[in-house]
Amino acid sequence: MCAQTTICDKSDGTLMDVDVLLDAELDVQLDSLRKKLSWAVKKATKLQSELQLLKKQSVLSDKRAEYVNEAVQLFEENSLPDMFQDKFEAATIKALSRRDA
Repeated sequence: MCAQTTICDKSDGTLMDVDVLLDAELDVQLDSLRKKLSWAVKKATKLQSELQLLKKQSVLSDKRAEYVNEAVQLFEENSLPDMFQDKFEAATIKALSRRDA
């Protein structure tokens, strides 16, 4: 007859300690939890990297929109003939300075 803290192995009649079996089960559970935790950490790291990339892309997108808005505002503030006049004057000054050099 087996005691309460042991169980009988039916194959050869030897006694096995219940604590040993429970420890083995706990080890299996701990290994499983460690694997799950490791996977979760890897996934979190990957998601953090993706989040950082999206933040950078968002900042760049905001900057581009800011530059476009600034260009539109400048375009609206200056009439088209004035802009061409400024370019023409700048080109003329550049050409004259080359000629004099």
